[in-house]
Amino acid sequence: HMALGDWSHQALEAYSGGAIYSIEFSLEASHLGCAIELDLGHVKVAGEVSVNGKTVGVGLARPFTFDLDGFCTAGTNHLQVRVYNTMANHYDVAFPSAYVFAGHTESGLLGPVEIRFYNRVRITALPLSI
Repeated sequence: HMALGDWSHQALEAYSGGAIYSIEFSLEASHLGCAIELDLGHVKVAGEVSVNGKTVGVGLARPFTFDLDGFCTAGTNHLQVRVYNTMANHYDVAFPSAYVFAGHTESGLLGPVEIRFYNRVRITALPLSI
């Protein structure tokens, strides 16, 4: 398992590619009545989220938030996040380049990762009387 954080600080300074993060979490039936949002925090560079084997979406820029409504079930759920960096790490080590700038090699799921539950609120407009 890869811990949250910059891959280049985990002996992967030359790695350009992807990594899979996964976790199981449990929900009560009452959770499903709420809006459910996944916030990945900081992702370097792109992240793909799936829940229970179904793709939720792909994030290419901030905010890395995903609506999990309809993907979660009561009981155990499986969350998978695929994160991909750029070729900057490979080029920085294997083929030093003037085009790899400070911060370009930061890679991975940096977090913090949170699942948030929001109460659903419906607002209806009343007709105006003149």
